[in-house]
Amino acid sequence: MKNRGKKDGLDPTLYEKEYQEKYCDRVSYNVTGTVRRYPNQITVRDKTLVIPCEDGRMVNRLRNNGYDAWGCDVSEFAINEAGKGTAWKKKIQPYIFLDNILDTKIEENSYDTIVCRYLGEHFEDDQIEIFLDNIHKITKRFVYFGITSIKSPHFYLDDTHVAEYDLKQWEEILTRNNRFEIYKRKPTSEEWLLKVIKDRPQVEEFIPNEDILPIGHHYLGDFQGIRKSDLNDEDFLKGLVEDSVVKASCKIINTASYKYFPYGISVVCLLEESHVSIHTYPEYGMCFIDIFTCGEEATPKIAMDHLQEVLAPTNVSVKEIIRGKNDRG
Repeated sequence: MKNRGKKDGLDPTLYEKEYQEKYCDRVSYNVTGTVRRYPNQITVRDKTLVIPCEDGRMVNRLRNNGYDAWGCDVSEFAINEAGKGTAWKKKIQPYIFLDNILDTKIEENSYDTIVCRYLGEHFEDDQIEIFLDNIHKITKRFVYFGITSIKSPHFYLDDTHVAEYDLKQWEEILTRNNRFEIYKRKPTSEEWLLKVIKDRPQVEEFIPNEDILPIGHHYLGDFQGIRKSDLNDEDFLKGLVEDSVVKASCKIINTASYKYFPYGISVVCLLEESHVSIHTYPEYGMCFIDIFTCGEEATPKIAMDHLQEVLAPTNVSVKEIIRGKNDRG
């Protein structure tokens, strides 16, 4: 990376009044449009941190849309001035705070998702590694990451842009060192949805016997360490089960659910290929999943994988049982 003699992005004093007035007021972005194109994987159930929060507009708009949104910024001026001259200044102040992501005081796994836009380009090579390490440390699920690449005309409008990388180079940076994997990105976009890679729970794998012709596949899943709010949300669980069924190439006949008092939900999805069911214990952060399919077109493991991905349990046990074994003749 070439350094064109620009200022060190680590220095928080660079982002005070003069910087905010020179760059942030002139090079603004459409907050409403950004929120509208939010990935479905970032839900209102997620505790979300916006870095940097700048003038607080993003945090305010997200909170108005029902998100549990917070914000931090390296600039004390930005924090104090956030929402200035607006009706929502007092409302937003409790949810924004001062923090330098290169020396963050935020505790590990404090947030479900991070919204980090137009920040990475301010760091030198060694700082980028610290920056990404800290982003990875403080979040659990997804990072909505955007940058201004060297191919963008906006790159040269800011004297603190020092990371001279194009989109392909940024993609290589984001996926190295086993921190993130790319979940979604439009080919021409400077924004990625990154899935956070943590220590993945051990899953008992079934090794198929090539001498056996299965009539049915039965998957049993025990998930623990799930957010209680997800496990007690009937509409969310019904939608999740149906999404998993579609991904598994199955056809839905009917979906039924029942909410127990005071906690617990059962969802059963009847399929042409058989069934998928889930029963939750929110008070324990647990759920049990039962998936049975027959036929060669259904892929029940994909359904189980999708349920695990969205529910994000900390402990997982999955078993596959072959039903109605037939020796090949």
